Amino acid sequence: RENMQAQADKLGPTAPIQRAIALDSEHAWTKALYALLPSDAVSQQVEVAVSLSHFSAIDRATTEFAGRYKYVIVMEDDVVLDAVPNWEFSLSELLGRADKESPDWEIVNLGCSNWHFLPAWDQCRLTLQPYETGLNVDGSTPPFFFGLVMYAVKLGRSIDAFLHPFRTFVSDPSPANGNVLAKTLLPQPADWVLYAKLKAYVTTTPLGVPSGAESQISAGRESDHALAARAVVDYWSSK
Repeated sequence: RENMQAQADKLGPTAPIQRAIALDSEHAWTKALYALLPSDAVSQQVEVAVSLSHFSAIDRATTEFAGRYKYVIVMEDDVVLDAVPNWEFSLSELLGRADKESPDWEIVNLGCSNWHFLPAWDQCRLTLQPYETGLNVDGSTPPFFFGLVMYAVKLGRSIDAFLHPFRTFVSDPSPANGNVLAKTLLPQPADWVLYAKLKAYVTTTPLGVPSGAESQISAGRESDHALAARAVVDYWSSK
């Protein structure tokens, strides 16, 4: 919690900062939905927990801030924002530009964590790339859309419609409602769920990245995350 607050403070926020509690793999909702998903669709129960945690965080933000703010920023608690002093713009300016250039956006990935594309970051300008133009050959998530460490969500009817199956299940966790939500949770993992089903864009140069802490889903990624964090700080420090 202390790290999250310290990192968020670097943004100089004028809006409230709220902490969302993540669901773990032993939560009743996680177990119920994991049992409803095809066995070949998700490899670990914790992946379902991550998806539900992000649904819950977005739902809380839309419920508390709808009508007061145009969009919200969701950040995982291991986000690193050391590059903020070197940004050439504020988040408000960036999302304002997104409104003008891509007014249909619903979610923007602000922190791609794909360590395989580290060399490409230095060659990328800060551009908004739409999800559809970067799909991999097999139709899976584009390389620059990996990760949910930091993203912006536009508040409004479209996000409310997207959250409807989740809200229905939360109010009545019956098998019927669970089956409807389970369809929304495919394809896994969580970043595929959000970016494939919302009108998604990405900043091709990450603004925030995960720390070097151990990944909750895949062992061995902690060193890759540390590389990503250093690469982003180095990139913005050179500007």
